[in-house]
Amino acid sequence: HPRVMAEEEVSDLVARLEERFGEGSFDEALALADEILALDASSEVGLRCRAACLARAGRYADAAQHAQKHAAVLGAQGALARSYALYQTGALDEALAVARQARAAGAEPDEAAALAHVEAQILYKRGAADDAAAVYREIVQTGPGAMQDPEVLTNAIAALVMAGAHQEACRLYETVPGAPLGAYELAYNCACAHLEARRPAEAEALLDEALRLSTEALQTEDAAADEEEMEAEQAAIKTQRAYARQLRGDERQAAEDNLAVLRIKGHESIDNTVAAVAANNLVVLRGDRDLFDSAKRCKAALAPEVARKLTPRQRRGFMAKQALL
Repeated sequence: HPRVMAEEEVSDLVARLEERFGEGSFDEALALADEILALDASSEVGLRCRAACLARAGRYADAAQHAQKHAAVLGAQGALARSYALYQTGALDEALAVARQARAAGAEPDEAAALAHVEAQILYKRGAADDAAAVYREIVQTGPGAMQDPEVLTNAIAALVMAGAHQEACRLYETVPGAPLGAYELAYNCACAHLEARRPAEAEALLDEALRLSTEALQTEDAAADEEEMEAEQAAIKTQRAYARQLRGDERQAAEDNLAVLRIKGHESIDNTVAAVAANNLVVLRGDRDLFDSAKRCKAALAPEVARKLTPRQRRGFMAKQALL
């Protein structure tokens, strides 16, 4: 029977799509989603998979448009995909409205927790630290499996740090069960809490632990990172460790550490905000030496493609240093 044959073909395509998606071959998975929809344009599975593939392939504008077009079928999952895609394109106000509307409409617990996570990240990106921390408190207290989700915990600690709740951030880190995948990011964010509280020795110890854990994680992944990839991945940890040493008074070592980050081979692969922070801290350590080079570094740190990723507090600090120079 033709209908049975079509259902079997769709089932086979879905299995292949899931395999490609799991391998990270998102363009191939997207092509398979399109094949599913060519057989059945109203396939809920096909529509959901297409939204996920577009987002994972980095085609955020297309993902947002697709999710909006098929909102009636996709429901809360579509709102989640659309909100996340809008967040990635920088349309923060619209992304926040979509997430909040979907939560208010009454999503399932897992979907509600995911929507709350996106909402909190949007608030964090906008610099609304207290609001972001409040949403993360709600997620940690009520979200299903939140205490076993390294990404949620990592971002929650970051939000608490930005909100000035340093002790609360450290207490949350201490309650994490075991050492989940991504533990080095948790250690890194807790170290940031200690830095904000001006406890550089405790921060440096945690950053050393984060470096050890990240080295283990990067070496045991399916495709182990080479030395250059590892240096780029660990640049943020090393930059914060340099700052901890700066606070301890070891300015010579701190300056050397910041220069080492900026000199990493192919350092364009480093997140540009990390390079900006390293350069900014180096300017402080140099004082009135090498002013021309310092001025260039400050200007680069405030370039539009970098500035949009910085928190409001970071932007204010960079602008103040540029004005002084």
